[in-house]
Amino acid sequence: MFWEFLGNRKTCLKSIVLALSASCTLLLIGCGNSGSDAAGIFIETNTGNKVLIETNTGSGMARVMVIVDDLQISEGDTLQLSRTVRDTVGDTIFTTTEYLEEIADNADIVMGYVTINNVPVQNYDTLTIVPVKGNAISIALNLDTEDGETYRIDDKGVTTIMVKETKRFYSSDYPEDSTKNKINQVFFDTKSFGLKGESFISCNCKKEVFRGDSLIVYDAGFGLRVEPYETDMGIAYFGIFDSDLDLTLQGGKICDSILVKTDGSKKTIPIHFELGNCPNYLIDSTGAKCVDISEKEVTEGNARAYFDFRDLDRKIGDTLKIKTVLDRTLKNNTVYSTFGVIKHVLDSTDAANGLIKLDNMPEAPEGPWSVFITDEGMFWAEFPLKKDETVFAFASNYTNVSEISVKLPDGFEDLSSADETFKDMPLPIRLEKPAARPCLVDANRNVIALEKSDGDSLLYWGRLDQVNFSADGSLSFDLLDSCYRDKGPEVELSRRTLHLDNEKVSDAAFAKFKSSEMRAALGGALWTDYTDTWMLVNDFDPFTENGRLMSASIWIKGDSVSQATLPEGKSYTRLLSCKKDSVGFILQQHANQAGVNLRLDTRANGKGVYNSTYGNARILDGDWHNYSFTIRGDSVFTYADGVKIEVAKFDSGLGFSACKNPAIGYERNFVGGMDEIFFFDGTQSVNWMRLFYALQKRVLDKNQD
Repeated sequence: MFWEFLGNRKTCLKSIVLALSASCTLLLIGCGNSGSDAAGIFIETNTGNKVLIETNTGSGMARVMVIVDDLQISEGDTLQLSRTVRDTVGDTIFTTTEYLEEIADNADIVMGYVTINNVPVQNYDTLTIVPVKGNAISIALNLDTEDGETYRIDDKGVTTIMVKETKRFYSSDYPEDSTKNKINQVFFDTKSFGLKGESFISCNCKKEVFRGDSLIVYDAGFGLRVEPYETDMGIAYFGIFDSDLDLTLQGGKICDSILVKTDGSKKTIPIHFELGNCPNYLIDSTGAKCVDISEKEVTEGNARAYFDFRDLDRKIGDTLKIKTVLDRTLKNNTVYSTFGVIKHVLDSTDAANGLIKLDNMPEAPEGPWSVFITDEGMFWAEFPLKKDETVFAFASNYTNVSEISVKLPDGFEDLSSADETFKDMPLPIRLEKPAARPCLVDANRNVIALEKSDGDSLLYWGRLDQVNFSADGSLSFDLLDSCYRDKGPEVELSRRTLHLDNEKVSDAAFAKFKSSEMRAALGGALWTDYTDTWMLVNDFDPFTENGRLMSASIWIKGDSVSQATLPEGKSYTRLLSCKKDSVGFILQQHANQAGVNLRLDTRANGKGVYNSTYGNARILDGDWHNYSFTIRGDSVFTYADGVKIEVAKFDSGLGFSACKNPAIGYERNFVGGMDEIFFFDGTQSVNWMRLFYALQKRVLDKNQD
């Protein structure tokens, strides 16, 4: 009866088979119309009912990756991952196919797999591939997904794989240099993205590679800061070099969004494109396309620039290459770029100074300059380079350059043509505004570090290794506002220098002088009256060559009237002195005299002079004056305001070697100011001392205006 029943009821065979395959319990089943006389349980199946599973991101989700080549998947094919759900209602068993669907696109084919994301945790029994043309293919599975896991489906079945993610972001701070072989050149259409001024663009790209049972995910976005000049050009550049193989865009990196920051706003543009099929790309708001490139170079112009490579290895013969983009346009699927390019072979002066000055450079209103010294050292900076202007590029920065001309005061112009080389010359200079780490560069590209005065924010001191006059008799320099990354080197102006910038003014001195009169010669000054203490220059031997050589210079402001009003016994003062018993020197003033002179004592063992005076100068008239002298063996040279007073011979005896630790204002009887005390080694010539005064006088005159 049962087999006859089956033969008569062919229409219910699929239901019977499904019911038998769905349970290991054998039932006596009847297939008739519903009714009380029917034998067994009646089954009605719903075999055509299919439901698309709604997925959500979050927990309880898995990922399934279907291999393209193994299962012969093509672009446009539809993949359905499904499971059969059975539900018994009364005497009826319903079967429903629930499925997830993904359509393979070009990116999937390039990557080599189709990813079905956000797969709910269930058991899935079938993968169906519905091609664009042809019949569907169903593959039986036994896939039990777990939360957070990733599964691979290929012609061998289902494999659970381990995912390893590598996240990197690459910036556009690579300099544009054709000496490196670029794998990709990438350009951005700035107008397409609506950029305004300085902006930022980044692409979110990734590449996934199977290695055994592991999936390596390379999440390598790349982006660039777009400068205003690139916005104006309409084309911005991002370059990738062969030295960075792990970030190259070769081999199917897929980008799915672009982040744009511009004009104070931020937005993400959904976009889908592939990089890897051609060497050069233009990316706009619709995607990426292959472009050709055409480049030309401009090598001359009317701008100037210094380039600093003091911190880089360099040697004679190395090639310095400087490059910047002057213009970039897109026409007929070709990016046309114009570059300013300078090549310079380092000579002995370059290598010695680490500073190169180039004239006749192409003008670039602004842009990123790339500087290369061989392939090992480089830096780049962004700066304008305009006609007839000069800039100074260093590290990753730049500073403006201004010209300074130092003209000698009247009466000292002859020094510029003197048949003499002036070395180790202190140079005071007054700037128009304070600078952080300034320096001067002379005509021979010698760098002169400048040290700021503590008493005047505009006064700086430097030392010229050698004085080089221009044809017009002046000293010409380029001023670099910020010459050093950190604090510049300490400037050694003399064997001992006392600027006296930070000396506290006593109450007695302040009461004696009106504040308007307490203007220093240069920087700050030491102000005293007869009640003030004196000071020592400790741990210092002012003489060289066993007490035979020394030069000194001091600025003095006093007047004979003030000295004459001192109490009895206070009429004598020592301005600058160094004494040990009967050996030493004293720069002194007597009674109400308006003059000062130099006293020398060399008496020892019955030899030498005592209380021998030289170089009387009437300079105590209420203004600042300079007094200087040189002791050289048995000769003494004295000067007042740069003018030689006297050259005399004296019995130097055993010299001044016993004299140590000079004193300033030893007798405590001077009413006035003292400033800028220098001690030199005594080799200074007459003209050298004149020039030193003239350079100070020039600044003092400006300071008193």
